[in-house]
Amino acid sequence: NCIMCVLATQICNALEVNSTFVGPHALAKANRLVQDNRDDQQQQRLEQHNSQAGVWGCTRCLNCNFVCPMDVAPLDQITQIKQQILATETRPIAETSREIRHRKLLVDLVRKGGWVDERRFGIEVVANQGRDVNGFLSILPLGLRMLNRWKFPLQFHPSQGTETVKRLIDQVRSQTSKDK
Repeated sequence: NCIMCVLATQICNALEVNSTFVGPHALAKANRLVQDNRDDQQQQRLEQHNSQAGVWGCTRCLNCNFVCPMDVAPLDQITQIKQQILATETRPIAETSREIRHRKLLVDLVRKGGWVDERRFGIEVVANQGRDVNGFLSILPLGLRMLNRWKFPLQFHPSQGTETVKRLIDQVRSQTSKDK
Protein backbone atom coordinates (compact mmCIF):
# COMPACT_ATOMS: atom_id res chain seq x y z
CA ASN A 1 0.00 0.00 0.00
CA CYS A 2 1.72 3.07 -1.34
CA ILE A 3 1.52 6.20 0.83
CA MET A 4 2.52 8.43 -2.12
CA CYS A 5 5.69 9.70 -0.48
CA VAL A 6 7.30 10.12 -3.95
CA LEU A 7 10.67 8.81 -2.71
CA ALA A 8 10.88 6.24 -5.51
CA THR A 9 10.38 8.91 -8.16
CA GLN A 10 12.84 11.32 -6.53
CA ILE A 11 15.65 8.76 -6.47
CA CYS A 12 14.96 7.22 -9.90
CA ASN A 13 18.04 7.22 -12.17
CA ALA A 14 15.99 6.54 -15.29
CA LEU A 15 14.14 9.85 -14.97
CA GLU A 16 17.46 11.70 -15.12
CA VAL A 17 18.32 10.30 -18.55
CA ASN A 18 14.85 9.65 -20.02
CA SER A 19 12.40 12.50 -19.54
CA THR A 20 9.58 10.45 -21.12
CA PHE A 21 9.83 7.66 -18.51
CA VAL A 22 6.70 7.75 -16.34
CA GLY A 23 8.57 6.65 -13.22
CA PRO A 24 8.48 3.78 -10.76
CA HIS A 25 5.53 5.04 -8.74
CA ALA A 26 3.24 5.26 -11.78
CA LEU A 27 4.26 1.82 -13.04
CA ALA A 28 3.85 0.22 -9.62
CA LYS A 29 0.31 1.61 -9.52
CA ALA A 30 -0.25 0.51 -13.12
CA ASN A 31 0.65 -3.06 -12.22
CA ARG A 32 -2.36 -3.23 -9.93
CA LEU A 33 -4.59 -2.63 -12.96
CA VAL A 34 -2.63 -4.98 -15.20
CA GLN A 35 -2.89 -7.81 -12.66
CA ASP A 36 -6.60 -7.27 -12.01
CA ASN A 37 -8.42 -10.19 -13.63
CA ARG A 38 -11.66 -8.19 -13.74
CA ASP A 39 -10.12 -5.71 -16.16
CA ASP A 40 -11.15 -6.18 -19.79
CA GLN A 41 -8.47 -3.77 -21.08
CA GLN A 42 -5.42 -5.70 -19.95
CA GLN A 43 -3.92 -6.06 -23.45
CA GLN A 44 -4.30 -2.34 -24.16
CA ARG A 45 -2.62 -1.52 -20.85
CA LEU A 46 0.28 -3.85 -21.65
CA GLU A 47 0.72 -2.21 -25.06
CA GLN A 48 0.71 1.21 -23.38
CA HIS A 49 3.50 0.19 -20.99
CA ASN A 50 5.54 -1.59 -23.71
CA SER A 51 7.82 1.36 -24.51
CA GLN A 52 10.81 3.37 -23.32
CA ALA A 53 8.36 5.70 -21.59
CA GLY A 54 6.94 2.63 -19.84
CA VAL A 55 8.59 -0.45 -18.38
CA TRP A 56 11.55 -0.58 -20.79
CA GLY A 57 12.74 2.83 -19.61
CA CYS A 58 13.55 1.41 -16.17
CA THR A 59 17.30 0.99 -15.58
CA ARG A 60 16.76 -1.63 -12.83
CA CYS A 61 18.99 0.23 -10.38
CA LEU A 62 16.93 -0.99 -7.36
CA ASN A 63 16.93 2.49 -5.79
CA CYS A 64 13.13 2.62 -5.73
CA ASN A 65 12.90 -0.69 -3.87
CA PHE A 66 15.58 0.44 -1.42
CA VAL A 67 13.90 3.71 -0.42
CA CYS A 68 10.27 2.57 -0.33
CA PRO A 69 9.10 2.79 3.31
CA MET A 70 6.07 0.56 2.66
CA ASP A 71 7.84 -2.29 0.85
CA VAL A 72 5.80 -1.73 -2.31
CA ALA A 73 8.92 -2.75 -4.28
CA PRO A 74 8.26 -0.70 -7.44
CA LEU A 75 10.97 -2.51 -9.41
CA ASP A 76 9.30 -5.84 -8.68
CA GLN A 77 6.00 -4.41 -9.94
CA ILE A 78 7.70 -3.17 -13.12
CA THR A 79 9.29 -6.59 -13.61
CA GLN A 80 5.87 -8.24 -13.35
CA ILE A 81 4.57 -6.01 -16.15
CA LYS A 82 7.62 -6.85 -18.28
CA GLN A 83 7.09 -10.57 -17.71
CA GLN A 84 3.46 -10.26 -18.70
CA ILE A 85 4.39 -8.35 -21.87
CA LEU A 86 6.91 -11.03 -22.81
CA ALA A 87 4.46 -13.84 -22.03
CA THR A 88 1.69 -12.37 -24.19
CA GLU A 89 3.91 -11.43 -27.16
CA THR A 90 2.95 -13.67 -30.08
CA ARG A 91 4.49 -11.84 -33.04
CA PRO A 92 7.64 -13.22 -34.72
CA ILE A 93 10.78 -11.81 -33.09
CA ALA A 94 11.63 -9.65 -36.15
CA GLU A 95 8.31 -7.80 -35.82
CA THR A 96 8.68 -6.95 -32.12
CA SER A 97 10.15 -3.88 -30.46
CA ARG A 98 13.89 -3.63 -29.88
CA GLU A 99 13.43 -4.21 -26.15
CA ILE A 100 11.55 -7.47 -26.66
CA ARG A 101 14.02 -8.63 -29.33
CA HIS A 102 16.81 -7.90 -26.84
CA ARG A 103 15.25 -10.04 -24.12
CA LYS A 104 14.24 -12.97 -26.33
CA LEU A 105 17.40 -13.04 -28.43
CA LEU A 106 19.64 -12.89 -25.36
CA VAL A 107 18.06 -16.06 -23.97
CA ASP A 108 18.08 -17.78 -27.38
CA LEU A 109 21.77 -17.04 -28.00
CA VAL A 110 22.76 -18.18 -24.51
CA ARG A 111 20.71 -21.35 -25.02
CA LYS A 112 22.46 -22.10 -28.33
CA GLY A 113 26.04 -21.31 -27.35
CA GLY A 114 26.24 -21.09 -23.57
CA TRP A 115 26.89 -17.36 -23.78
CA VAL A 116 26.10 -14.40 -26.04
CA ASP A 117 27.49 -14.36 -29.58
CA GLU A 118 28.31 -10.63 -29.77
CA ARG A 119 28.66 -10.75 -33.56
CA ARG A 120 25.01 -11.70 -34.01
CA PHE A 121 23.56 -9.89 -31.01
CA GLY A 122 24.03 -6.31 -32.25
CA ILE A 123 23.00 -7.12 -35.80
CA GLU A 124 19.84 -8.95 -34.74
CA VAL A 125 18.76 -6.62 -31.93
CA VAL A 126 19.74 -3.15 -33.14
CA ALA A 127 19.69 -3.69 -36.92
CA ASN A 128 16.83 -6.23 -36.75
CA GLN A 129 18.69 -8.53 -39.16
CA GLY A 130 19.13 -5.71 -41.68
CA ARG A 131 15.49 -4.52 -41.58
CA ASP A 132 16.39 -1.39 -39.60
CA VAL A 133 18.90 0.52 -41.75
CA ASN A 134 19.24 3.38 -39.24
CA GLY A 135 19.89 0.87 -36.47
CA PHE A 136 22.56 -0.82 -38.58
CA LEU A 137 24.20 2.51 -39.43
CA SER A 138 24.24 3.42 -35.72
CA ILE A 139 26.37 0.37 -34.83
CA LEU A 140 28.53 0.37 -37.98
CA PRO A 141 31.16 2.82 -36.60
CA LEU A 142 31.59 0.67 -33.48
CA GLY A 143 32.02 -2.46 -35.60
CA LEU A 144 34.60 -0.75 -37.80
CA ARG A 145 36.56 0.51 -34.76
CA MET A 146 36.52 -3.01 -33.33
CA LEU A 147 37.78 -4.46 -36.63
CA ASN A 148 40.49 -1.80 -36.85
CA ARG A 149 41.75 -2.67 -33.37
CA TRP A 150 41.44 -6.45 -33.87
CA LYS A 151 38.77 -6.65 -31.15
CA PHE A 152 35.94 -7.96 -33.32
CA PRO A 153 35.33 -11.65 -32.61
CA LEU A 154 35.75 -13.40 -35.98
CA GLN A 155 34.64 -16.79 -34.69
CA PHE A 156 32.19 -17.85 -32.04
CA HIS A 157 33.14 -20.72 -29.77
CA PRO A 158 30.34 -22.21 -27.65
CA SER A 159 31.09 -22.61 -23.95
CA GLN A 160 31.93 -26.01 -22.53
CA GLY A 161 28.73 -26.10 -20.47
CA THR A 162 26.38 -25.37 -23.37
CA GLU A 163 24.32 -28.55 -22.95
CA THR A 164 23.84 -27.85 -19.23
CA VAL A 165 22.76 -24.27 -19.96
CA LYS A 166 20.39 -25.50 -22.68
CA ARG A 167 18.78 -28.04 -20.33
CA LEU A 168 18.40 -25.41 -17.60
CA ILE A 169 16.72 -22.90 -19.94
CA ASP A 170 14.42 -25.63 -21.29
CA GLN A 171 13.47 -26.66 -17.74
CA VAL A 172 12.67 -23.08 -16.77
CA ARG A 173 10.61 -22.60 -19.94
CA SER A 174 8.65 -25.82 -19.39
CA GLN A 175 8.00 -24.95 -15.74
CA THR A 176 6.85 -21.47 -16.73
CA SER A 177 4.45 -22.88 -19.33
CA LYS A 178 3.05 -25.32 -16.72
CA ASP A 179 2.43 -22.46 -14.28
CA LYS A 180 0.26 -20.58 -16.80
